[in-house]
Amino acid sequence: MTRGTIVRLTIALAMLGSLVAITAMPASAVISAVTVVATPMTASSTATYAVTFTHASNVTAGGTLTVTFPPEVTLPTSIDVGLIQLTGVTFLATSPDPTVAGQQVIVTIPSGQTLTADAGNVLTISQ
Repeated sequence: MTRGTIVRLTIALAMLGSLVAITAMPASAVISAVTVVATPMTASSTATYAVTFTHASNVTAGGTLTVTFPPEVTLPTSIDVGLIQLTGVTFLATSPDPTVAGQQVIVTIPSGQTLTADAGNVLTISQ
């Protein structure tokens, strides 16, 4: 290959690269001050979990909130979006269901919603 061919090829690749859209993923919450209450507090029972937390920044639509449960908690393989509530966020029937991956429940903030930075957010996962 000649030097001119290499230069033209490099310019063509650079132009192609500039046409590719780069989409940033929405930020996920880094949470702290977490309190978890299970109701009922009876061993081997089906429970409703209320997770109270704080976080420093807003999480916009498409961002996620991940809750990791200890190994002794048995999680279902899936959770219907109708069984969750999150302070300040409205979930509709068309909202994505939470994802269950091992001991984690990953809740995606639905379209048109924002989880605002606040000191009193509560994620409730019902029976």
